[in-house]
Amino acid sequence: MSDFINPYQFIDVTGQVNGGERTDLDYDDIKNRKMPFARHDLWHKNGHSGRLICRLKLETPTFVGNEQSEPDDSQTQAAKQVQPLELNDKIALPATSLRGMIAATAEALSQSAMRVLDNIDYGVRQDAEEGTKVELGQISRDSKPGKMKIRRFDCCHILTDEAHAFWNSSKSLIRCYADLSQSQDTKGRCGKLLTNASALSTTETKNHTQFGFLLILEFTSEEARPQIRKYEIFAYQDSSRSYPTMDIPQKAIDTYEHLFAERAIATRYGEDLRQFEDPFLFRGFHRDKDHPWRLQPGQFVYYRAEKSEITEIRPSQIWRAKAGASHDYFARINPNLLPWGAPKRKGGLSPVEALFGVVEREKADEEKAGRNLAGRVRFSAGRFFGPGKPLQLPEITLKILSSPKPPSPAMYFHNQGERGQYLSRADLATGYREQQEKIRPNGRKIYIHHRAYEIEQEPWKARNEEHSNQKLKIQPLKAGQAFYFHIDFDNLSSQELDLLLTAIRPATDHRHRLGLGKPLGLGTVRLDICACCLRDTEGRYTAAGLTAPRYGEVWQETTVDTWLPHYPIEAAAIVNAPTARPAAWQLDDNPLIDRETRDLIATLGDPDQVRLPVQTPLTLEQSQSPLAEREKETFKWFVQNDAKGQQHRQALPEPKAAEPVPAMDFSRKPTS
Repeated sequence: MSDFINPYQFIDVTGQVNGGERTDLDYDDIKNRKMPFARHDLWHKNGHSGRLICRLKLETPTFVGNEQSEPDDSQTQAAKQVQPLELNDKIALPATSLRGMIAATAEALSQSAMRVLDNIDYGVRQDAEEGTKVELGQISRDSKPGKMKIRRFDCCHILTDEAHAFWNSSKSLIRCYADLSQSQDTKGRCGKLLTNASALSTTETKNHTQFGFLLILEFTSEEARPQIRKYEIFAYQDSSRSYPTMDIPQKAIDTYEHLFAERAIATRYGEDLRQFEDPFLFRGFHRDKDHPWRLQPGQFVYYRAEKSEITEIRPSQIWRAKAGASHDYFARINPNLLPWGAPKRKGGLSPVEALFGVVEREKADEEKAGRNLAGRVRFSAGRFFGPGKPLQLPEITLKILSSPKPPSPAMYFHNQGERGQYLSRADLATGYREQQEKIRPNGRKIYIHHRAYEIEQEPWKARNEEHSNQKLKIQPLKAGQAFYFHIDFDNLSSQELDLLLTAIRPATDHRHRLGLGKPLGLGTVRLDICACCLRDTEGRYTAAGLTAPRYGEVWQETTVDTWLPHYPIEAAAIVNAPTARPAAWQLDDNPLIDRETRDLIATLGDPDQVRLPVQTPLTLEQSQSPLAEREKETFKWFVQNDAKGQQHRQALPEPKAAEPVPAMDFSRKPTS
């Protein structure tokens, strides 16, 4: 039985419109003024210029942040305070937020390039069985940057408590001697096990003849040590065997340092990497305090070798594996989905890049200026025209947005032609390592609306005080209030103006999402076009145009009149104007809009298509616990979903147009 709906879904990306090639514009043609509309030096006689007046109604509490204030030194664990934008002493909605919301919808509708897609390198935690495929080694003492070498070590294990007892009694740093006759064979990754602390000695004796290193993981406190950790390591080299050094290829070093840096930066305290809690550091060793990911001579690491060539370096047996980069995956679908300037990008500017503007993000030649294009649409801030000031709810602490970030494969990826079927982390890493081309990203993320019953329960509100320094304090705007903004546009073709109008309101029942806390239920808003006012740019500069009204064609799409006193020129123009979009503007076959995408956006943006609770995935036990407990250990569902023996592994289901938003189950326990 389905239990819940995930807070987000994905819209397919193809880079094609209605089965054919997308209508892109050549950048050099724009630069050389060969494009009739995508230019700023003149108005084309058939281009459309003017202003749209829009109303934004809050259908759920909403908060759009502006500045964050850090807690003072005495409250370092307190939540950060986020303030809204204010104009003329009233809360306003930032123009950049409104622009981003509408531009994102226009991008999806037109299958345009993903303008803000960062090229993120993905790393995934490997499965336990991967730990059996690596060896322990020490970076040679004579290693230098650019010329690193490693020498293999044999190892056996000792129970963690026994290792700590030896360490504390001996006051030894690292070097010691072992009595290997006290070892016994064990099953699993551990291999040989030293039975107790007496198997180790600080000095060489008759029985303690094997010289080696006791490697105990260092933690900032005993409480920080994982409760499930059972073994520490005694590393040694048998004098009867040969242990030749092996060169470490720079590619393996780069991958190691990149993945390690990614984790260090993600888990740092504030901006100070020196307070990074290193879960892979052995006692007695030290890292570069400013760059803890850099390999150091004498450091112990694990490695994988194939035919005597190092292919991988890692700080622990079970670690992370490189799994490609975001641009790699989207380029497999269509390289023209990548941001302007990406190395794999080909062709010209997509419709939304040409309409909203674009900045080249990665220049191929640093000596040359970046290729940029100013947009032809300009947004105002959203302003409140009601009496007094906008009403706010009491201040609350927002829950941590704990949704897994990419590349969580079960949620973000699928094998080509198998959308909605489970994909493991190992599949993703293996696919990258073996250069398989079948793995695809699910598409553009879109947030699902919450039902009215859930909104009444304030699902965005934190119920416990743990990890307060990772949370935000906000004061949301009350639902039911309206804000108004305008969009000025110049030189739009008929198809471009229709794309803009459709992005504002893709379907009658469509609602947008805006601001903070979208996965938690905040920010459902309804957009309406109050008036569309088109200028007669050709006639404006004639003698008759000196006395003619500013706007030559006008229509209304809502009779709400709150905005009229604040836009006197537009208010005068709509007298006797049609109260519906003229037939000439009811385009059913716009070559810039993909029909299947529009239908799916209409479905996912319709609150009535949400038939079950919307929430982050929880285990069955968590779903039955008190609200405060549900905020803890939100990773558990994903651990259960990936566990061995789990017969009910799930992936984010594929949404279908005109069908209710698909649901998922609470994870069941793995089958024994």
